[in-house]
Amino acid sequence: LGGLLLLVLALPRVLTNEALRVVPGAPAAVLTMVLLSLGFFAVEPFIPLLLIELRGQSIAFGGLPLTAAAITWTTGAWVMERRAASANRSHVARIGFVLIAIGVGLVAAAIQPNVPAAVALLAWGFAGLGMGLAFTSMQLVTMEQSPSETLGRATSTLQLVHTGAIALAAGIGGAILAKVTPLPQALLAQDALAIAALVLGFLCAGRLHVPRRADRP
Repeated sequence: LGGLLLLVLALPRVLTNEALRVVPGAPAAVLTMVLLSLGFFAVEPFIPLLLIELRGQSIAFGGLPLTAAAITWTTGAWVMERRAASANRSHVARIGFVLIAIGVGLVAAAIQPNVPAAVALLAWGFAGLGMGLAFTSMQLVTMEQSPSETLGRATSTLQLVHTGAIALAAGIGGAILAKVTPLPQALLAQDALAIAALVLGFLCAGRLHVPRRADRP
């Protein structure tokens, strides 16, 4: 309850009216980052639980999807860096959201005993690639569209909402595990939460792109 009170007091300072209205450019990146982080981290911390407790895999195998995501996240960021000069930020971010949603869907499929557990490894590789593309796109939008005098605040706000959304996703996921039984139902509920956040994020990502002067009518 104390944390909720602090959240209510602090959130308006972070999610400004411009961010809540998804104003194109840097404000849209803030809200989109919240949804991106919720969609990814509502699932990732619980993949080892799925593989070890539910599918009977080793601890080493349970960590492999997280390793795969770390590698593909870096790959996605590298691809975006190479294409930064010409890539449409909105389009790339939306591709990232779709890849993460595919990953979440495959993780949900891996809950079923007749689906190979290795599907979760493939799934989270897709999700990591999507994070690399979408996360980097939002960082670029924030740096490019923020005035120089507010650039530090804008980039730190983006990092703050990212880490805050990770904590929120983990907390909600833990609460679902504590209250929903059996375990497969709890994991599916987490996946449904992630998909909902990703769908909203996909819609908000359409507001990331601000046409350059030459593109404007």
